[in-house]
Amino acid sequence: MAQSDPSSDDASAGLALNIDVESIPDAVLVANSDTGQIVKANTTAGELFGCHPAALIGRHQQELHPSDNQKEYTEAFQRAIDSDRVNRLQNGQPVYIERLDGQRIPVEINAQALNTSDGVFILGVFREVTEQLDREQRLAATSGRLGALLDALPVPVAVLDTDTTIERWNQAAERTFGYGAESVIGEPYPLFIEDDEFEQLTEQIFDDGILDGYETTHRAQDGSRVPVELYARPLYRNNTVTGIIGASVDLTNRQQREQQLDVLHRVMRHNLRNELTVINGWTQHLADGTDEQHKAVEKIEGASDRLLELSEEAKRIRTGLSGDSRRPDSIPITDAVAHLSEHVAAQKNTAMSVIENPETGAICRRGLRAISQLLDNVLANIDGTDLELAIETNDQYISFELAAPLPVLPVGAQSFITSGEETPLEHGRGLGVVKSYLMVESLGGTVIIDKDNETGPDNTLIVELPRMDI
Repeated sequence: MAQSDPSSDDASAGLALNIDVESIPDAVLVANSDTGQIVKANTTAGELFGCHPAALIGRHQQELHPSDNQKEYTEAFQRAIDSDRVNRLQNGQPVYIERLDGQRIPVEINAQALNTSDGVFILGVFREVTEQLDREQRLAATSGRLGALLDALPVPVAVLDTDTTIERWNQAAERTFGYGAESVIGEPYPLFIEDDEFEQLTEQIFDDGILDGYETTHRAQDGSRVPVELYARPLYRNNTVTGIIGASVDLTNRQQREQQLDVLHRVMRHNLRNELTVINGWTQHLADGTDEQHKAVEKIEGASDRLLELSEEAKRIRTGLSGDSRRPDSIPITDAVAHLSEHVAAQKNTAMSVIENPETGAICRRGLRAISQLLDNVLANIDGTDLELAIETNDQYISFELAAPLPVLPVGAQSFITSGEETPLEHGRGLGVVKSYLMVESLGGTVIIDKDNETGPDNTLIVELPRMDI
C-alpha cells in the first residue's frame, strides 16, 4: 500500500484534531474513520510496534493486527469505540498487535470517535498487557489444580463469592446432596433448611473468619435431611475477602450407628433388668427350700428363655432401622392417607379427619410403616379423642401433621424426640416411639413435636419424609 507523506498528514491531522498525543503516556494512534488509515502516532506507539512513529503513518489500521482474524479484530475495535476497554476477541482469545518484525504483543484497546471539521477520526489508545495475561494464565493453571484437588477430596466442598453465590461445587457434594454442579454454580447455596441460619453463619465467617465443627442439618435434592458438620474459612486476595470456602462432613452413618447402638442398649437394659428381677426373686424362694421350688424353677427357665430371645429382638430392631439397601418402594400419598385413615377407623373410640389431602407425591413404604407405628402410640395416649391430619407437599419432602386437643405422646417419648433423651422406661412401654423415630431418621426424614402450635404445646406431631416419584 502506498503511504502518504508522514509530515503533511500529521500536520493536517494535527491542525484539525488539535491533540497533543505525546502528552499521553500510552501508545496512541489516530486513524481516519472513512479510510482506516493512520494519520497520527506518538513515540510510545513507535516503541510498542518496534519502529519510528512515522513508519506507522499511512498504514491501514487492520495492518496493526494479525491478518488471519481481520473480522474478529474489526468487531473488537468497534466494541472498543462503543464501550471502554477491550482485550479479548469474541472467541475469548487475547487481542494482539503485530510489530513490524512479526512479533505479536497482547494489548488492551480503548478507542474514541472524534468529530472534526475535516471529518471523523478514531483515536485508539493501546496498552501492553503481557504481564496481566501471564497472571491470568497462572491463575487459570492454579484454578485448574485447585479444581482437581477439590474434586479429589472425599468430603463435600463449596466455594462461595461475597454474595454467597456458588462458584465451585466438587464431586463429593454432588454425590452427597444430589445437586449437579451445573445446577448450582451461579446460584445461592441451596442446602440450609432455615435461611436465617445460613445468613447468621456467613456473617460470622465474614466477621470472625472461622466456622469449626458446627453441626446442623442440610436438605438434599431428594428431600432427605442430612446431618452435617461444617468447616468454613474466608478467601482472601490482596488482603481483601473475596468469598468463602467450606466443607461439610456427612454425619449420617455415624449418627445412625450411634442411634442404633443407643436403642439396642435401651432394649437390653430395660429387658435384662426386668428378667433378672424375676430370676433374683424366684432364686430366693429356692434358697429358702420352700414347697414352691418347682414353680420357681419354671419361672427361672422362662426368664432365661426370654433372655435368649433378646438377641433376636435386637437383630429385628437393627434390621428395621437400616431396612433394605436397595431403593425403597414408593406408595402414592393418596394411598398412604387412605391406609392411615383405615388404621384409625379400626379404633372404636377415635376418629381422624383429613383436612388436607394432596393428590400428587409419594413416600417410601418403610416411611408409612414408621408413621403407622407412631400413630399407634398417639392413639394409645389420646384414647377416645379425635385427631386431625394435614398433609403438605413440597418439591423435596412431604409433611404429615397430626393434631389433637391434648398432648399426642407421653412425656418420655416427647423428651426423646425433642432432646434425644427420655425419662426412665416403664415396663412394656416406650420402645415403639423410639424405633419409629429412628426409622424416620434413617430415611432422611425427621419427627417434630410442635411446641408453638396454636392448638397447644405438645398437641401436634409432625413427620417429614423425602418426597419420592410414583
